[in-house]
Amino acid sequence: MLVGAPPIGSADDASKNMTPKYPRGRHDKSKTPWFYGLLICCKSFSALSTFFLFDFLRNGERSPPTGAVFGNWSLLIQTLSVVQILSGIIYIVVQKPFSNWKSAKLSKKECLRIFRHAVISIIFMLVWMSGLQLCGPFRTVIIASHYNFVLAGILSGFFISKTGAKLRGGVLFATGILMLLLFDNGDSTKKDIPGRPTKSPESDVEQSFLSASSVGILILVLCLFYKMGFEAFAKNLAVDLGGSKRLHALSTLASGLILLLMYFVDLMSGSDMIPFWSNVFTLLFT
Repeated sequence: MLVGAPPIGSADDASKNMTPKYPRGRHDKSKTPWFYGLLICCKSFSALSTFFLFDFLRNGERSPPTGAVFGNWSLLIQTLSVVQILSGIIYIVVQKPFSNWKSAKLSKKECLRIFRHAVISIIFMLVWMSGLQLCGPFRTVIIASHYNFVLAGILSGFFISKTGAKLRGGVLFATGILMLLLFDNGDSTKKDIPGRPTKSPESDVEQSFLSASSVGILILVLCLFYKMGFEAFAKNLAVDLGGSKRLHALSTLASGLILLLMYFVDLMSGSDMIPFWSNVFTLLFT
């Protein structure tokens, strides 16, 4: 051994091996424009699909498929069943959750947890779509585009740190919601619908002191925090199943099958079928 050289396995040797390949704060800037472009495209398609879905639901209100079992929820259930089935098929093809046969086998407990995850997802999406019907696509995009870590920062700013940038961000978020509630006419999305049914999601709140769109805004805000808590509790299930991508693929397919069963029950109860073939591009894009 050379004099003055650190022994093999020493702290100096370990520190050299643990040195990161790229120094902190440096990254490959050549890939940054591609990431930004992909992010902008994904966000644009997501916002555009919200407008397409709202237009489809508004056209469906002209002659809503009201069944004896689900009543006024028939339109939302039938629409969501088609969207989830198409999404589940795309997830299975892209994510390939059954590619590894050793990990493809699911126990009864895991199947039950996936079923529970799918049911909670269905409830969330139905409530979100009712909020979309009430307040329109523009407000929905503004409110529903916040990430979970942004909401976590807002909550920590109000209840934990109570100072600094998080608190300022929380105050601005609350101010924006109040602006939407106070300066809202609430009637722009339902004036030009001839033959509007007497019973609709808005009819339950038309007689209250809040407009229908204001109620929709509150519903969407509650959906944000509901989704944040739901995804936090679903992390353990994602770890047990091999990742969040596999969980989302299996849960989306399961929710689509559950909604398809509800779709058939709704049709047998006397409900009309939504115009699927004439709107297949809209539903597939969504």
